[in-house]
Amino acid sequence: MFKTKRVYWLHVAAAAGLALMLTGCSQQTAQPTPTKQVPTPTQPNVPKESGTSSETPTPTPSVDKTDDEIQVEIKEKLNRLTHTQGYILPTDSSQQVVGATTLAEVSELLRKKGYSSDLAHKLTASFYQEQGSAVTIIAKDGYVGAFDPALDAVLARKNKYSWTVTQKHPDDALYGPHTATYEVEVLKDGSYRLNSWSVSSL
Repeated sequence: MFKTKRVYWLHVAAAAGLALMLTGCSQQTAQPTPTKQVPTPTQPNVPKESGTSSETPTPTPSVDKTDDEIQVEIKEKLNRLTHTQGYILPTDSSQQVVGATTLAEVSELLRKKGYSSDLAHKLTASFYQEQGSAVTIIAKDGYVGAFDPALDAVLARKNKYSWTVTQKHPDDALYGPHTATYEVEVLKDGSYRLNSWSVSSL
């Protein structure tokens, strides 16, 4: 009986050992536990640096100009816009304005050249007329008070972007002595617009 118990325990021990061996093997052959996936860091939504974005506002060119430089450019602009080469548009061989068939279109062309809307309408009414489906130029002397680059002018800054220019014309044989006053605005793109143009007698 003792021998039978011994054999029994030997079988139990063998079975236990076999079970342990099988467990170890199964652990070795089992699929390895997957490691925790670390997400790849994504780039945060960092704003683009200044100067690299296409939406970066263009700086106002006039910011880099001195008042003296601006005044020189204003005088040049006035010399162009207050003489007939500024507000008399090109015509074809029939003396009809090129690119306009109505007075409203003429005003728009003048506005694009650098005149305020009000001044463009004023010049259109003074120098243009509709004839059928076309626009022709009224033959007359130029608008009184044209800027004279040979005469002194007083330029004063009205506000951050606007300048008032005053010039006396004491020897004007055509219109008599008068004072011309202009208001010029420096636009954001660095160009200039003639907002107003008035004349008073000396």
